Amino acid sequence: MNGLMGRLQIRYVLVALLAVPLLYLTFILYRSGNIWIALALLLVTWLGMFIYLNPAASTFRYLFPGFIGFGIFVIFPLAYTVYIGFTKYSSKNLLDFDRCVALLRNETFPSSNAVSYKYKLYVQDDGTYVMYLEDEKDSKRRFASDHFELTPGAKPKTQPDPVKLNTLPPGEDVTGNPMSMVQINRAKLLIPMRACQFALPDETLVAMAGLTNFASRERLWTPNPDGSFTNKKDGKEIASGRVVVSADGKSRSLTLHSTNPAGKKVADAWDPAKDEASGEQCKSYGAPNIMRVPGRVHITWQDDQTLKIETDAGQQTRLLYFGDSRETQSGGWQGVSKASWDTVPGGRGKAPVGSLRVVTTNLKPGYLRKNGVPYSASAVVTEYFDRANEPSGEPYLLITTTVVDPTYLIQPFLAASHFRKQADGSGWNPTPCSTR
Repeated sequence: MNGLMGRLQIRYVLVALLAVPLLYLTFILYRSGNIWIALALLLVTWLGMFIYLNPAASTFRYLFPGFIGFGIFVIFPLAYTVYIGFTKYSSKNLLDFDRCVALLRNETFPSSNAVSYKYKLYVQDDGTYVMYLEDEKDSKRRFASDHFELTPGAKPKTQPDPVKLNTLPPGEDVTGNPMSMVQINRAKLLIPMRACQFALPDETLVAMAGLTNFASRERLWTPNPDGSFTNKKDGKEIASGRVVVSADGKSRSLTLHSTNPAGKKVADAWDPAKDEASGEQCKSYGAPNIMRVPGRVHITWQDDQTLKIETDAGQQTRLLYFGDSRETQSGGWQGVSKASWDTVPGGRGKAPVGSLRVVTTNLKPGYLRKNGVPYSASAVVTEYFDRANEPSGEPYLLITTTVVDPTYLIQPFLAASHFRKQADGSGWNPTPCSTR
């Protein structure tokens, strides 16, 4: 009897030693705003206590750890994969350039000499909030934010811009009603507060570092005069559509593809002013890139064997030659383009289906983008032109481009563009080439 009681006491002690830290962790997760994770951990903790303390559930004592492992390593990854599968990554969900720059500007990391601030959140009569910060080591450094909004229990889908903080003069108080930590927690404001960043008058960013304090943070990316950004941690440099450079200068890439050392050398020496002075403003309007330049195209038949494509951007003209035509554009920006129909039978009684295939060679050296990344006279451009109709019947022209250049590229450069058919030429707007 005494031995049985001893085993029971040991069981209770062991369960308590495991349950107490789990319950504390549940409380911390709840206070930090992770309500669903806290609820799941509470359920697992309660279930484990029931199984290991109730004799009626002794059958499941050896199965319970397996169930937990199965849930963590099988069920959770499957559920998370399904969730990711329904996340949209189409072009309509991509960010524009200005928004990307704003996000880079807002990326931060903990500062090595971070200043800690205690805070109070004041609710205003109109439902907005004001954040009050006070330096924990210097009570004279006090700041009050502009009015801002918080959505209870919801984390913003995109990183909001930092809220401006203003220096609070001595003796001046913040308007509104201060909220206690209990009130903030009950109002479910911890989640949106953690997503907020605040900018001091000197543009130093501060963010929530714990339940009771804020701390200063350093901006991760430093803007450079040429429009690129440098990572303060590893020295990596990024730029829009140009080159990605590591701290040692050895790892660079053109968007999704890489140039070889000769191409990097040309790109690094790019000077738009020199191109303008030499009359070569059209170096980025050659065949490898012209169909990606924003603008309109006009497509007509010049004769039975030649298709003509005119662009209003850069006022370029491409001639696509079919059959054995010996017409040439030797050395021009648009090179020599040989066209053919790449089709397959459409089935009984149906017209063939396929694409217009265009191979362009004999190019005048130019740029793959308006950024100095080069292509040489040895480049070969292969394009596929396809027509597609929207469900509404509206026609689109889809163009897939592959550039192979043994002189400057270590792998093919791929690009795609599309044009929507217009009813007339009222939008035609010829503009000259430009280097910027």
